[in-house]
Amino acid sequence: RQSRQDDRAGRVGRAPSAALALLVAAGACTAPAHDLGTGEGASRPPRQPAVMRKQDAPPAPGTAGSPPPPASPNDLEYGGGAVLSSARVVPVFWTGGVNAAVQSEIHCFYSATVSGSYMDWLSEYDTPTQHIGRGSVSGNVTITPAHTGLRLSDGDIQDELAAQIDAGVLPAPSASTLYMIYFPPGVSISSQGGSCVAFCAYHFDFSHGGHQVRYGVMPDFGPGSGCDVGCGGGTQLQNLTSASSHELIEAVTDADPNSAWSGAGGEIGDICNGQQATLPGTSYVVQRQWSNARGTCYAPTAGPTSTEPPRITGITPDRGPYTMAQQVAVTGSCFASPNVSLGIGGPLVPAAASSSTQVTLSLPSSPSQTPGVFDLFLTNSDGAGPAETTYSYLPSGTLSLTPDHGPMQGSTLVTFHGDGLAAGLIKFDGVPATSVQCASSTTCTAYAPPHDPGTVDVSFTIGGVTGLSQNRFTFDGPEITSVTPSSGPITGGTQIVVHGIHLADTSENGFAAAARIGNVSLGNVSCGREGLFDASCSMVTPSLLAVPLSPADVQLTVTHVTGTRVATRITPADQFRYTPQPALTSLGFTGTAIGGATVTGTVVLDGYAPAGGALVSLALAAGSPGGVLAFPASVTIAAGSRSASFSITVVHQSFTGNVVIAARYAGTLVSGTLAVQPTLPPILGGITQKCGGQTFLDTVTLREPAPPGGGVVQLHSDNAAATVPASATLPAGATSATFAVSIAQPATTQTVHLSATYFGIASNAVSFNVLPAAAIQLALSPTAVIGPSSSTATVSLCAAAPAGAVVALASSITAASPPASVTVPAGSTTASAAIATSVVTAQKLATITASYQGAAATANLLVKPRALVCTPPAQLCTCSTGGSACLPTSQQCFNFCAGR
Repeated sequence: RQSRQDDRAGRVGRAPSAALALLVAAGACTAPAHDLGTGEGASRPPRQPAVMRKQDAPPAPGTAGSPPPPASPNDLEYGGGAVLSSARVVPVFWTGGVNAAVQSEIHCFYSATVSGSYMDWLSEYDTPTQHIGRGSVSGNVTITPAHTGLRLSDGDIQDELAAQIDAGVLPAPSASTLYMIYFPPGVSISSQGGSCVAFCAYHFDFSHGGHQVRYGVMPDFGPGSGCDVGCGGGTQLQNLTSASSHELIEAVTDADPNSAWSGAGGEIGDICNGQQATLPGTSYVVQRQWSNARGTCYAPTAGPTSTEPPRITGITPDRGPYTMAQQVAVTGSCFASPNVSLGIGGPLVPAAASSSTQVTLSLPSSPSQTPGVFDLFLTNSDGAGPAETTYSYLPSGTLSLTPDHGPMQGSTLVTFHGDGLAAGLIKFDGVPATSVQCASSTTCTAYAPPHDPGTVDVSFTIGGVTGLSQNRFTFDGPEITSVTPSSGPITGGTQIVVHGIHLADTSENGFAAAARIGNVSLGNVSCGREGLFDASCSMVTPSLLAVPLSPADVQLTVTHVTGTRVATRITPADQFRYTPQPALTSLGFTGTAIGGATVTGTVVLDGYAPAGGALVSLALAAGSPGGVLAFPASVTIAAGSRSASFSITVVHQSFTGNVVIAARYAGTLVSGTLAVQPTLPPILGGITQKCGGQTFLDTVTLREPAPPGGGVVQLHSDNAAATVPASATLPAGATSATFAVSIAQPATTQTVHLSATYFGIASNAVSFNVLPAAAIQLALSPTAVIGPSSSTATVSLCAAAPAGAVVALASSITAASPPASVTVPAGSTTASAAIATSVVTAQKLATITASYQGAAATANLLVKPRALVCTPPAQLCTCSTGGSACLPTSQQCFNFCAGR
């Protein structure tokens, strides 16, 4: 510190004019005269920093302050000191707590300030050995100072700069280096009466390591700092950049305060304090500086300016309907009068830079007139850039979907409604849907993918734009719809079938699911698909020690295609109610209890049989006759069932009366009464007459199925012309049987009676005739003719002719004349012959006889006279006997018919 003070004291004698680079506005806060170091005379106080004084009412950016005084008092004079020929600005942040906008923007500001026309005109302050030209900007440096207090002296700042330079944190000083130091909120600089009390900023220098260290001190300009008033009429950032340009140009033209260019009004910036302007080609606010050549405060309004490429950090909003224009704000840094274009080859968009960190744009509707993502390019007016971001044009209107739920296995066809729709990527909670199809710009369909149960967001991406549907979609999990049966005994063993929805995945026909009834795990049970995703699972209920007060929930857990194990949700439909041990309620019978018949008995419980089944004992009730019925001693009702059946056979065929059977289970007793009747007689099939030498089948039928051991029917014939077997056997359960009937060859026709008996009960007899093998029949067609017409006689033998059978024919009158015989061909049973008739005057009846091997058959043929045609005066006379004649009178007709 002492050596540094000595360095500063040695510089006191360099051009210590009254113009200490400050301008005090009327009424502004001032420090005592000895603090300012502005007294005149041969004796001067020690050198002080060149400060930028506060103003009562600073002008707004772009306006001039009070008119300058006459030119001669304000002209700057050169005192022989150093200027910064090509300033190298090093932005320094006193901790990371410096205002974020300052940290992001100040480097861009200095790049534009030192590289264009704002520096070029300063050549009027060249010295015989020094030329002022454009400068450069080093990278920002954030330091972690050892001085952590909130009140700093200028000496503290110099000590910290020296330490940071020595540590290599800050670049080493050179003849053109200028460290511009920015401070966080709350830090106060005590020099010159205190920061933001008497001054807004200052620059100064000190000697270190054989080099002059030039620096500027820039307190925080934030709200409540004091610098937010009296340091400019713009925004916080505009006032700060204006003050920064004030100190920058003063340091360039008077590197070591009051040693180079200064005057009665102070340094170059003090004379024009607070007169803000806009840097050409940018939106940056700078301060006007005093120009000796122009005799006024000056900042160029045109000319080249080189800027850094702009940087975009955000756009708000970043999306909007594709059919509408949208006002957006683009935020970032280094926005120096930017040009903005939308999309590749898209339109230029007018930009309004509200600051160097924000641009307001009025985006048009979608250039493609469809939804999509478009690039937004921002380029500074000098061509630096571009910075790029995107804006999403969304389908307009409300994007909705129906239905809003479906099974977790997917495959639900979902319809989307909106405007400007096109085939794109639809995702359910990030999982793509399948088969996206759009019938129009307002309707699209897609199949929901598999997903774990729950409600999810649905997104629709069109042309790179992703929007959320107004409706969310719910994936329904598995659910049990019924349990059958829904109750059973506490002893367990009830076989139940559980039906459910959304249980099966599309790849499964049979699968296993973990089952639970109440708090008892059953392990994996077998399930089978029923429909697309529905399924049924079978399981056996476990036993319990006591009947629970409420039904137990049945729950299944399946493995989803997503790999997640999903349990059915609890509903009233999944309940199984445990009941006490069941009791017998009834014993009933089906069928007629007839001798030899079998009847079905059924025992019924009032609940479901337990595991292992329910063994029901059977016996005749006290007082019931034995030897009538045969039945088992017990019957088992299967586990999970409520009934069982057994067979009862009536073994006493002639018994008539009631028999009572008793059934007993678990302390309960029921009985049933069976009305028994005698065996019904069998029935023989009907038989027509038969020819000798034949064999045919007849049928015997029982009224009830044959008993388990089968049924035997005895057969009888009363004539040797027909013989039958002694009996016919019916298998168990059969109701009929056939048997052979053999016909002998009697010489004459015989009458036979057949009968059958079953358990001593005889059937009705069946009668039929047995004809000799030679038996013959005769038929005439027609049976009446008018002579001389003919009739056909057909002879039929009882059996086929052996080698040609000759049948003799004869007539009782000559008016009908058959041939003497007709031959039946071998192997045939019939032959025909014509019977000729003659003219008759009265009808005559002829008897035709056919004879063969002693057997004969007859048939009558009526021969009628032909009708007479009489010539008047004769009249037709017809007699009741069939005669007719042409006679002239009625008397003659009477006599004719009377035979007179």
